[in-house]
Amino acid sequence: MRVGICTWVFGTLDLDRVAQAASALGFDGVELLADPDRYDPRQACDVLSRYGLAVLSMTPCDADPAHPDPTVRASAVDRYRRMLDFAADVGAPVLGFHGAVGRTAPIDSQEMEARLLEQSASEIAEYAEQVGVRVAVETLNRYESHLLQRASDARSFVERLGSSHVGVLLDTFHMNIEEPDPIAAVTETGGLLELIHVADSTRRGIGCGHVPFGTLFEALATIRYDGSVIAETTPSGLGPFGGCTRAKEVDQLLEDAAVSMDWLRNVERKREALVAERANDCIRAADAYNPNDQQRKLLKEDE
Repeated sequence: MRVGICTWVFGTLDLDRVAQAASALGFDGVELLADPDRYDPRQACDVLSRYGLAVLSMTPCDADPAHPDPTVRASAVDRYRRMLDFAADVGAPVLGFHGAVGRTAPIDSQEMEARLLEQSASEIAEYAEQVGVRVAVETLNRYESHLLQRASDARSFVERLGSSHVGVLLDTFHMNIEEPDPIAAVTETGGLLELIHVADSTRRGIGCGHVPFGTLFEALATIRYDGSVIAETTPSGLGPFGGCTRAKEVDQLLEDAAVSMDWLRNVERKREALVAERANDCIRAADAYNPNDQQRKLLKEDE
């Protein structure tokens, strides 16, 4: 399990400082904001590699691929193409995808904008296949978007697209609001799960709310999820659409990140121990197996 942290939550903090902090806390990499106007791909890679970090995934800049105005929609699709190019340049395996953040009601009709989102996603998926980057369709809560709020919505959406380069991104914070059964949402998503974001119900770190992370990670193990786990937490009092702006917010963000990392590494250690124990059970069973005993059992049954 590779664990990363989103860079956007640090606001305008320099990438070098973000990378230094992430590395010190033991993260394997980051989810980099896909903003080619802010980051030069080569320079970003140099900074991250200096601290032993990989680009595990990318957060999309805001765009409106479901807007009823074709000019706005075309601009959104073009922006996603440029973000996919940026992802390919930095070696990111996956880019998130969702509707415009903060637009919580349709301009036209819900049905029309759902169809427009799918049309735009189809174009984006086709380009993603060309550049070799996967797309993760994220569900957002009703206070951030009127489209694709639940895992079942995202699964149906991805299945209709039918692209081998598109999967689902689930976020425990959004799931806490929208899913009647977050654990079932994970298990039912199954192999379509491309990426997972973790934050507690307060959007702070693990343990600062009531998300049942233990059961949730058991569900991830059940579906054999082997993708990255990305911390996307924010400090208390911070709005949903912007990163840290004050030093004390960064301090709390890093404190929460440290606690979350400890919890996640503990889960990883337990999983490794369980796998090792199961392997030992298999070895003991193989050592104890005597084909002569099995043959005598079969002969007895024949009698």
